Amino acid sequence: MLDFRHVATQLQRFTIEVSELRPKRLAALEEARQRMEKAAAEWQSLHQRLQSSRTSWLLPNLLGAPHGSIAPPDAPPVYTAIAVDGSQIVADRHDILLCYLLNIGSAIIRYRPDPHAELSSLPSLSLLEGNEEAQTDGLEGFLGAEQGAILPRRFAVYRFLSEIEQLANLAEQEKEPPLLMADGSLILWPIESEAPHFREHALHRFMGALERMQAKRAPIVGYISAPQSREVINMLRVARCPHPTTDCDRFCPRRLRSTPQYEEPACAGVEVLTDADLFAALLQPGERSALFGSRSKVLQFYGEKQRIHFFYLHTGVEIARIELPAWVAEDGALLARVHALCYDQARKGAGYPVALAEAHEQAVVRTAEREAFFRLLEAQLVAKRVPVESTRKAMSKRIRRI
Repeated sequence: MLDFRHVATQLQRFTIEVSELRPKRLAALEEARQRMEKAAAEWQSLHQRLQSSRTSWLLPNLLGAPHGSIAPPDAPPVYTAIAVDGSQIVADRHDILLCYLLNIGSAIIRYRPDPHAELSSLPSLSLLEGNEEAQTDGLEGFLGAEQGAILPRRFAVYRFLSEIEQLANLAEQEKEPPLLMADGSLILWPIESEAPHFREHALHRFMGALERMQAKRAPIVGYISAPQSREVINMLRVARCPHPTTDCDRFCPRRLRSTPQYEEPACAGVEVLTDADLFAALLQPGERSALFGSRSKVLQFYGEKQRIHFFYLHTGVEIARIELPAWVAEDGALLARVHALCYDQARKGAGYPVALAEAHEQAVVRTAEREAFFRLLEAQLVAKRVPVESTRKAMSKRIRRI
């Protein structure tokens, strides 16, 4: 049982620490503002410095002056927003079968004089244990490869690709190009460290879906609520670097030492901030930041027109990060449409896109549903006179003893 007296003591200490951080954050915000103004005036030389920098931080590509804000265009009265989200039930080695249930929820909202919405979910069940077809067909054959269990990091990629492909399917059924929204990043971070065969399968499916959207001229965005990324803040650190080239290990090795050997680098002063902190101070509701290009290493595997750019949007409640492929970002009309519709969706959803919220509600698998799924699976096996075995650990989770 949770000891609330102990928790209360910890909370008291925690609130003291938070209150002490506030003046430091305010000073960092003012410093970041000043650096941003200078970076905007010297952005071309800063872009060159970023290209040659050697840091442990992720840096952005500058596609123009980074300072300033862009007001939202008026949202068209007639448009369609389509969003998807996914959830799953994944068996582990303690369960009766190595299988998974993937549920893709979708929301199609058509804004018209007579508006209407289509909400649905698409569940799919797959058995990996002893399934020869799954072992040889696409990504499914690579999901269960570690101690008889489905690998969470690979399944996350598989689920994401299933969501993106469903978006492409729904887009192709529309007469006019809709706005397509996915929850989270469009950068396939996990595949960077994956085996080549898994990476190739994943990229083939992802690029194929993006190309179908491009052919339809249906802009796709990855919507990230409450982002914790720091690329722009890291850019401001590089902008302050006094050395001829930015090479942290060479010029500032003592930054990693502990006291008393620690030496604060010249770029310090803004590191406590996230990009969202900075743009919360720079943007008004509805406004977006300048465009930036991601320099994630995994993007080397993307097609040139599918490389991911991003901007920050003030939704009126929070700062969101909007990711989009280069073919959308480089088209002025599409970019303006994405800006207008993302803000309109967030405004209609009290700070979070209503289409994404509805897709999530269609997708989510709750605890009771998970338990019902395994009871149904067990009943089906018993009816077919298939021996059912489950570990003691799995059984203990379902039986309350005290």
